[in-house]
Amino acid sequence: LHIPNCSIIQKPLSALTGKNKILVWNDDAEKAFNKLKQLLVSPQLLAYPDYNSIEPLEVHVDSSLTGAGAVLSQKQLGVVRPIAFISTSWGVTEQNYASTARELAGLRWAVKKLAPFLRGREFIIHTDNQPLIFLSNTKCVSQRLARTLEDLSDFNFKVKWIPGHSNIVADALSRMHETTLDSPRAKESLNILGESLVEVKMNGGGPHL
Repeated sequence: LHIPNCSIIQKPLSALTGKNKILVWNDDAEKAFNKLKQLLVSPQLLAYPDYNSIEPLEVHVDSSLTGAGAVLSQKQLGVVRPIAFISTSWGVTEQNYASTARELAGLRWAVKKLAPFLRGREFIIHTDNQPLIFLSNTKCVSQRLARTLEDLSDFNFKVKWIPGHSNIVADALSRMHETTLDSPRAKESLNILGESLVEVKMNGGGPHL
């Protein structure tokens, strides 16, 4: 069972729990509870990667000021199938990075997070940040960049540029942490993610997050 952005949606509920904390129900918790109920009765299925296919695994990744998001997918039977949706929020350190450095941090985070699917396989990374397509030729000008390139050296991938309007799902995931659940931006992001999920027949087994 996959509930897109479950951790984001349940934040108002998680905020009510804790040691020696008195439970005080509020409107945000009620809305989050109802949203989760709605999603639970209409679960979306994700695909397993088909490692026997000639179609490569593909990672769409994007970073915003407040977080990063990525989608792992593969074309199966002529249709692009989602395998995993992931997102994370940035700390103060990452928020202070320059734009390209933040995009690179997001790329590194996505590859390491999806490592169970990607290690030992050729895959493609799609980004709307053009400087990242020259990643393999980048000279190490800082310890942080050197560590990033060393981490990524264990993986076999190509980086391809795509326009921002073709990367809307990863972009939506990266921005889920900057707004409240009921804000227009959050609703728009949830709608984008919901529309991108398709129900597929799952064959065999495979790694999981």
